[in-house]
Amino acid sequence: PDPSSGSSGGAVSAAEEPAADPFSVLSLVSGDTLVLVDGSASRRDQRLAMDVLGAASGDGAGKPVSRRFHWPPAEGGIGIHAGAGAARRALAAFVDKDLADHAVRRVLYTPDVAARWPADSTGVTRIELPALASLGQDPAAKRDLWRRLRSGT
Repeated sequence: PDPSSGSSGGAVSAAEEPAADPFSVLSLVSGDTLVLVDGSASRRDQRLAMDVLGAASGDGAGKPVSRRFHWPPAEGGIGIHAGAGAARRALAAFVDKDLADHAVRRVLYTPDVAARWPADSTGVTRIELPALASLGQDPAAKRDLWRRLRSGT
């Protein structure tokens, strides 16, 4: 293909790519640990995420730094028609900012976030949490998570 044409061979253009559904992600940082959860999670689940962050970071009494990512963004001219790839890249950039700004070494994230966050983020330990709604109800899942947090896997 002609490089000046903007075509990338077999790549799917943004216009052909499936649209990304609207979503939000809540970012919570304490110490060198970042927790990413679905921004529409219930208050109870968000509180559980903060408790997990406190346990993981060793700072149960501290107030985490929090930010929200929204897709599609309200400003910037990107509409809902923007593809899922654009949403993934935007979320990756949002997370990368937290990684750099807070010297994060470990990221805990829910399955909702895993479905949208590219797996190619490097340089940090990634631990996928169980769904918060089930984690709050399942003592065995809590024990397993605690074991994984202590071992770093």
